[in-house]
Amino acid sequence: MPSNEEAKPSELGFEEIADQLYPADPRISPDGKTVAFTVTARSRKGEHPERAIWLSRVGEPARRFSGGESDDREASFSPNGTTLALLSNRKDPKKSAIYLLPLDGGEAQRLGDLDGDLSRLEWASDGKTLAVIRVDPETDAEKKRKEEKDDPDVFEEDFKFARLWLVDAESGKARCLTWAARNVWNYAWQPDSSGLVYVSTSQNTINSLFTTATLWYVPASGGLARQVAEFSPAPGSPVVREV
Repeated sequence: MPSNEEAKPSELGFEEIADQLYPADPRISPDGKTVAFTVTARSRKGEHPERAIWLSRVGEPARRFSGGESDDREASFSPNGTTLALLSNRKDPKKSAIYLLPLDGGEAQRLGDLDGDLSRLEWASDGKTLAVIRVDPETDAEKKRKEEKDDPDVFEEDFKFARLWLVDAESGKARCLTWAARNVWNYAWQPDSSGLVYVSTSQNTINSLFTTATLWYVPASGGLARQVAEFSPAPGSPVVREV
């Protein structure tokens, strides 16, 4: 029989824990045969965080699909199932951009010039447009103040609002759908791609989610948003269903 010493399970050290891979954010392809998800390791202090997109296809082992040397995230399948859109900071560690990656192989190609603090990337059902939330970038005056160290941090002032943007899937041309003092937290496409609903608050702080939030409808073609309802606290992810 093995000794008590031999029967003890091995203990994981800090290095082994840091090297463990963690899957998250699964997305299912339109045909239900492929799952895209992110895989990341617990980065050590001072290391540049890295995240890769992996694919799990029916009958095949999961494998890494994107480079893994940058922060690749928020994979979104095109409606026809041929292309994966994702956010990545591969060109600039401080900014994300939209990339398209063919599912049958090939290099990821950047889509358009829109970059910055991007999140919640989603295709429209017609495959012609992608929606994404973008935080307003710093102005030239704000950058200058930072360089001159004349930029006091005032609590809950100088808001940077998150806006809803649409990006043409072919040309990469981007346009902003929201403006004024509205911080967009989440949104959903209409099933026919003709419009979107989004949740906003008048500030961009977490505390604002516990005050009054507004649900809006805006046409994908642009124009004035129409208020649908108000909630307190703010709702989570909206879903639009055909009736």
